[in-house]
Parts: sequence; structure tokens; C-alpha cells
Amino acid sequence: MSGRYEYSVRSANGFLRQFAGDAGLGGVEVAAQGPGNSDGNGTALHVELVNNGATAAVVTVSDGYAGGTPATYRLRPGQRRQHTAHLQGSHGWYDLTVTSDQDSSFVRRLAGHIENGRPSVSDPAIITG
Repeated sequence: MSGRYEYSVRSANGFLRQFAGDAGLGGVEVAAQGPGNSDGNGTALHVELVNNGATAAVVTVSDGYAGGTPATYRLRPGQRRQHTAHLQGSHGWYDLTVTSDQDSSFVRRLAGHIENGRPSVSDPAIITG
């Protein structure tokens, strides 16, 4: 079965989830989990990467705030890995893009703000004129 898809979900406070790919290709999935008790100050986002496919996949996570070299993970079929985005430098704001070599159209984008009950600042990526 094959079928291209592309859709986005947007909400308050910069929340964005973007999904694109071909339903007939790959097998990578992505899930995000906000800060837990182990994060201390609540400035980390944990992203679980899962290869549900039948072949190995190279998954890349790019960070729109931290920049630098994207993180790359090679996942065997059935393997899970966790990517942790540390958000102290962006005051809890995040913008992560996940791609896979199994499907050139595969994108999972996660953007928004971690709410930890502490005072925050406006999105540092907003361009002021």
C-alpha cells in the first residue's frame, strides 16, 4: 500500500506537529515526552525514535534552536532510541525536525514550548521589526 500524506496540527504557544511521508515506505515513528522528575528544572524534551520497519533506518534529528550538527541514529528493525533536546539555551522553546533515509518525503516536526510553571520569555526565534 502506498499513499503520500502531509498535514500539520497547530495550537497555542507555538505548538506545531507536522507529519509527511509515504504510508507505503519506511517504518519510523516519533513520539515526544516533556520533562519528568528526572529533568530537575524541566528544560528537556525526550523524543523516542522507533523503527517499526523490516530494514535498518538512519534517522536524523535537527534542532532549529541549538543548530550545530544534527544527531544521527542508525536503528535496526524493532529498535528504539531516545533523543534528548536540552532547552535551557532557548528558555524551553523547541523546534525539532526528524527525517529518515527510508523515505525522502518523511518529516516529523515538533515545535513549541515546555511549560514547567516557571516564568519564561517570548519565543527567541520571533523576528522583530
